Amino acid sequence: MRLRPIAILLLSASAPAQQSFEVASIKPSGPKSMRGSEGGPGSRDPARYRFQVATLLDFITIGYHVRRYQVSSRLPLDKESFDLEAKLPEGATKVQFEEMIRNLLAERFHMKVHMETQDFPAYALSVGQAGPRFSVAGGGEFPRVPAGRPGLAANYSNSGPYVLVRMRAQRQPMFRLAESLEMPAGKPVVDQTGLDGEYDFTLAFAAEPPGMGASDTTEPMPAPDIFKALRQIGLQLTPKKLPFKVVVVDAVDKAPAEN
Repeated sequence: MRLRPIAILLLSASAPAQQSFEVASIKPSGPKSMRGSEGGPGSRDPARYRFQVATLLDFITIGYHVRRYQVSSRLPLDKESFDLEAKLPEGATKVQFEEMIRNLLAERFHMKVHMETQDFPAYALSVGQAGPRFSVAGGGEFPRVPAGRPGLAANYSNSGPYVLVRMRAQRQPMFRLAESLEMPAGKPVVDQTGLDGEYDFTLAFAAEPPGMGASDTTEPMPAPDIFKALRQIGLQLTPKKLPFKVVVVDAVDKAPAEN
């Protein structure tokens, strides 16, 4: 069937425009490249983004908003490193930025992927039997967190062989807390609290440095571990096997196409 010009125009208008960087340069990292990223939505320089000594695995985790364990590939994704410098359209959001990264991978590395769901050992974050011991942001039932900018901040200090962590949440949803617990808990954490609001709370706990086992020291922990600390504010972690989305890389070039 042959489409009339007006029909072609209507189809073009209805198709969503793909998000892309206004300008993007990506090339293999050089001897003077230093690993680090800066800029992008939510930063002091939202119109520009720079990431040096980044691997394909780095870009995939950013573009698809997943952790490293949620990427599967028969081809190595962390052997080569690249430097990316890009200019974003004015007012670009984080979601649009992630789509720009995905499109960059498809255009420059000819990457093709498909999505699967796989089960991983994880923890479910839920509310304990006595209920939460913190308030909705600005509430007054429990001791209030001192007023500050919205966010989830953590301070670290050393106490013997342990690390003391003090987290302060200001107007934060529970899924943000769950994301921040992955490292101290040692497994992915999924929010299953059923709490949909934004909350203020503090959380203080002691953690073992990476690589230290329980038999490496006889010194007692100077503060509760993450599991006990969560119970003090009415939350708990339960070990489970939970489903996660997985990005399966079917094809990708080792080097980017010319800029």
